[in-house]
Amino acid sequence: MKAFFSIIILTLLVSCDESFRSDEIIGVYVPIGYKNSYDTIWIRPDSLYSRKVYNAENKIVLTTTQKYVFINNNIIDFFYFFENYDYDLALYPENLSDTLGGMQCRLERYKGEVRFCIDLSSESRRYCYKKID
Repeated sequence: MKAFFSIIILTLLVSCDESFRSDEIIGVYVPIGYKNSYDTIWIRPDSLYSRKVYNAENKIVLTTTQKYVFINNNIIDFFYFFENYDYDLALYPENLSDTLGGMQCRLERYKGEVRFCIDLSSESRRYCYKKID
């Protein structure tokens, strides 16, 4: 009986982190619920990601291609990642200059979709991107 409960507990602990194959993460991701800006992140099979960010008037305000690393089958480590927090980029274009930092995002399956989120502890808000392609 003790062995049975040990197996169940071990299974629960191991299954908490979802696992993805590298080919599953390849595709285009878009923000969920943004109103003031929009962007597309294309995670490519060559360890690069391409990104286009649009302001509220649908004008491209940032285009970039950078490197990413896929870690532990569930984390994408983006190099030089612009943190798009749905600011009005037409009113606050200075926010576009913050592209020097990296960002690690944990992949998850949510309601059948592959997505990753950026958590802001200072605002207790999540900014999520879902895979559309």
